[in-house]
Amino acid sequence: KREKLIQQEKPYPLAVFFEVFWAFVGVIFFISYIALAITDESKLDIGKLIAEHGSLLFGSLGLILLGVLTFCFFHFLDLKKRIYELYEDTIAYTEGFLNKNYSFIPIENLADSSVTQSIPSRIFGLYDVKLSCQGSRQELLFKNMENGETLSKNVDELISKTKTLIKEEAKEFIPGISEGAPEAKPAIHKVEPDREYQDEFRMVEKTPK
Repeated sequence: KREKLIQQEKPYPLAVFFEVFWAFVGVIFFISYIALAITDESKLDIGKLIAEHGSLLFGSLGLILLGVLTFCFFHFLDLKKRIYELYEDTIAYTEGFLNKNYSFIPIENLADSSVTQSIPSRIFGLYDVKLSCQGSRQELLFKNMENGETLSKNVDELISKTKTLIKEEAKEFIPGISEGAPEAKPAIHKVEPDREYQDEFRMVEKTPK
């Protein structure tokens, strides 16, 4: 129903910037390493190559750099625009910049939550909140939360107050879990088929007309 909003969180902008920045540095380093490896393997003269095809070479590098910058820019906006809302009965989150993704998870489908911190996150006092879902064996990661500890605490508190689907199914179908469990059914005896079957078969010859 999403009637009562308990907490609303967004990723910390500065942490999002550094995450995208290090991703940009990693991509540039990888491209440079591949280019140097190809040049060394083919034993090309870089000075001669620049002198003969300088405009084409720098134009290609410029396009590659522009593409990487564009990807990082949209990735930054994607991370920055994320919104996580915790209600009494569900968690709703919005992701994406160009392609919006609206999702929600009922509290009854959650198993637990945990908080982790990397070394850069400790500098800014940020947390990553990991939510485990029951039944689907999936995990959701909400990164760079300024109030991550409070969010995890609120989620665990709501989980403890909510009857989960998995536990209720276990009580209904597993004898001995709760009172009023169904009685055990009598064992079914396997009946072996009679394989001693004999008969006489003959081919029917059809005469051509």
